[in-house]
Amino acid sequence: MVGYVVYLSRGRNYNYRTRPQYPLMLWEPAAPVHPKLIQEIPEGLTKDEALEFMVKGMTHMQVV
Repeated sequence: MVGYVVYLSRGRNYNYRTRPQYPLMLWEPAAPVHPKLIQEIPEGLTKDEALEFMVKGMTHMQVV
């Protein structure tokens, strides 16, 4: 969790020790948007072709 402090300035006679304390709402910044590392549908294939390859891969025997 990340917290932030905001200092309000009211001029040279402003005393920050006696300032009112306003609680900041706890918020989390939005997660950065990155492209998927493993694509559901590789480039150059249609959804049906990708599904067909996936089904073939699931039904083949494993190489040990």
